[in-house]
Amino acid sequence: MAKPLAPAEIEAALERILSSPEWSQSFRMAQFLRYVVEQSLAGMGAQLKETVIGVGVFGRENSYDPKIDPVVRVEARRLRSKLQEYYAGSGAADPVRIELPKGTYQPRFAPAEEAPAAAEPSPVVRSSARSWLPWALLGSAVAVAALGWVLFRPPSAPPSAPRLVTGHQFYSRSPAFSPDGTMMAFSRDSGSNRSHIFLVPAAGGAAQEIDTGAVLDYEPAWSPDGKRLSFLRMTGPGAYQVMVREIASGAETTVRLASERSAPLWLPTGQSLVIAHRDRPELPASLMEVPVAGGAARVWTTAPPRSQGDAHPRLSPDGQQIAFVRTIEQASQDIWLLTLASGEVRRVTAEQRPTSGLCWHPSGRSVIVSIARGSEVGSLWQFPLDGGTPQRLAEAGLSPLSPAAALQGGRLAFVVRLSDTNLWRAPSNGGEAVAITSSTALDTSPQISPDGQWIAWRSTSSGTNEVWVARSDGSEARQLTQAGGPVTGSPRWSPDGTQIVFESRTAGNADLFVIPLAGGVARALTREESNEVLPSWSPDGSAIYFGSDRSGQWQVWRMPAGGGAAVQVTREGGLAAFESYDQRWVYYCRQASPGIWRVPREGGPERLVTPDLAANLWGQWALSQTGLFYAIFPPKGQRAILRQDLATGQTTVSRLLTRLPVQYDSGMGVTRDESLLVWSQLDQAGSDIYVVDHFR
Repeated sequence: MAKPLAPAEIEAALERILSSPEWSQSFRMAQFLRYVVEQSLAGMGAQLKETVIGVGVFGRENSYDPKIDPVVRVEARRLRSKLQEYYAGSGAADPVRIELPKGTYQPRFAPAEEAPAAAEPSPVVRSSARSWLPWALLGSAVAVAALGWVLFRPPSAPPSAPRLVTGHQFYSRSPAFSPDGTMMAFSRDSGSNRSHIFLVPAAGGAAQEIDTGAVLDYEPAWSPDGKRLSFLRMTGPGAYQVMVREIASGAETTVRLASERSAPLWLPTGQSLVIAHRDRPELPASLMEVPVAGGAARVWTTAPPRSQGDAHPRLSPDGQQIAFVRTIEQASQDIWLLTLASGEVRRVTAEQRPTSGLCWHPSGRSVIVSIARGSEVGSLWQFPLDGGTPQRLAEAGLSPLSPAAALQGGRLAFVVRLSDTNLWRAPSNGGEAVAITSSTALDTSPQISPDGQWIAWRSTSSGTNEVWVARSDGSEARQLTQAGGPVTGSPRWSPDGTQIVFESRTAGNADLFVIPLAGGVARALTREESNEVLPSWSPDGSAIYFGSDRSGQWQVWRMPAGGGAAVQVTREGGLAAFESYDQRWVYYCRQASPGIWRVPREGGPERLVTPDLAANLWGQWALSQTGLFYAIFPPKGQRAILRQDLATGQTTVSRLLTRLPVQYDSGMGVTRDESLLVWSQLDQAGSDIYVVDHFR
C-alpha cells in the first residue's frame, strides 16, 4: 500500500501549480484551489460545502442561496478543467497531483503514478459537452481572432492623451458610442432645470442637440442598427419614462415607466430593452426585459432582499452576456455577469466599493470599471472575466467616471467631474458665513463637539474616505482614522467630547466603530452581516442610535454605548436618528422619503414633524436643545436653513442659502445652545467628457 502523502508534499504541489504559466493570471481559480487544499490539510475537508466556499472564497453572504447564485458550481467545473490542462502541460512531470473529483469539493491528493491518466483530446465531436466544448471554443477563438484582427487591429500609435469633447458646459454625462464608433451620444444639463440629449462626432466636432423643450432626459443608449436612441425622461423623484427616439425623423415612443436612473440596454434583436426597475420602494431593483412595442416584462435578475438591487446593464460585444452593478448598500457594490442563454448570474468582482460606471472591453474578455481600489484614488480598472489580476488604465488619469468603449475605432470615453464640497460655519441666528474647509476634496458630515471647540467630518483629502477632526475654525486639521480605502464617515461625538463613533466598511458591509479624539486604534461596536450606519450618542452617553437593515428594512435601533444587544426603535422605517436633549423623543429621517419624524424614546406612535426636508437632503438637519434645523432647496422658491421651535412648532428662517447643500449624506450640525451652525455645501460643480484615441 502506498505511503500517505505528507502535508509538505501537498503544499509543494500546490505552489507548483499556482506558480505555473497556466495559473499565474487566474487569481479567482488560484484562490479557490488554495482554499480547498488548505482547508483539507487543516482537517476541514468534510465541511467544504457549496455555501461554505461561496462565503469563504467568493465573498457571498452567509444567507446566500446557491440555487439562485451557482457561482461555486460554475467555478468548480472550470477548476477541474484547468487542473486537467495543467497536468497535460507544464505539470505533466509533477510527482504529486491534486484533483477535485466530481460530486465533491474536497480535493484528492495522489502520487502521479496513482492518478488517472489525462484523457487524450479527440478531434471527433461527441455528444458530451465536456468533449466538444474545448474544440468549439478553439474554433470560435480562431474565428474571433480573425475578425478581431480586421475590426480591432491595434493601431501603431500608443493611446493618446485624453482630449476634451464637450467643452466645459455645465454637466455633460453618460457617453455612449454608436455601433460603428463614429458618433457619441451624451446628456447635458443646461443649468436651467433641463437636461437634453446631444450627438457629437467621436473624432471631434460640434455637438448637436436632438431633443428640445423643458425636459429632463438622461442616459442615452444606441440601438444595434444605430438608427434609434433609448433614454430616460425624468417625470418626478425616482420616476422615469423609458423613451425611444428615431434619430432621422425625431419621432418618439414611450415604452414604459422605470424607477431607476440606469441607461436602458438594447438587446441584439433591437426589439427589446433591459431596464432596472423596482415595483415598490422597499424591494431591490431587478433587471427586466421589456419589448419596445409593448408587452409583458421578463425579470432577469433577483438581488438579495436587503440589497438595493441591480442596475446599469451593459451588453458584451458578442451579445451573449450582460455585465451589471449589484448594490448591497450605497457604498458596497460589485460587478456581476448574467449569461442570457442560461439565465445564470455570477460575481465578477469582490471589491465591495462604490463604483461609478462600467463598460466592456472591446475584446469581450474583461470589463472596465470606475472604482477606487484599496487605498488608491479612483480610476478606471480592467477586470478580466477569468479572475485574473485587475489592471489600472493609466491613460484615463484620476477619478474618471462612466467609461464607454467603442467596439470599432479604438476609442475610450469617460467623464471627469468637478464636485467641490466644503464645510461652512455661521451663528445660527444669522451673521456672516465662513468656510471651514476650502480643498477640492469631498468634505461633508460635519458635527460639532459638545463644547463647540472642535468639529469632526468625513473627507477625501488623503485620497480615501476618512474621519478628520479640526478646531471649529478649521485650524489644526488632522486625519483621525486609517481605514485606507473602505468608505468611512458619519462621525458623531460622545457627550463628554473624548470619543467619536463612526461607520466604516472594512468588512464590505457597514459596521460601527469608536475611536478616541486623541487617535489610536478604533474599537468595533458591531460585527453583523447587515449594515449599521449613521450612529449618534444619546445625550447621557448611555446608548448609541443607528440605522440598520438587519430586519430586512432600514429601521432605527439603539444599543448600549459599549456595545451589545440592540433594540428596535422604529417600525415604519428609519435611518439617521438623534435623541432630544430632554431624552423624551427620538427624531429621525427615513430612507428615500421626505420629512423628519419623531417617536417617544420608549416607543409609541411615529409622527411626522415636518414634511419639508427633501428626500435627497435627508442628512441636512440637526437638533439643538430647543430647535430643529433643516435645509430646503427647491428648484424654485426659498432656499434656506429653517429652524422649527420644538415647543411651539413655529418655523423661522435661520439663514438663506445660495449653494446646494450636499445631497444623500449627513451634512449639518448645531451646538446645544445654537451658538454655532455648520453645514456642507456644493461650492463648485460640473462635468465634461474626454476621449482617449488609439485605445486597445
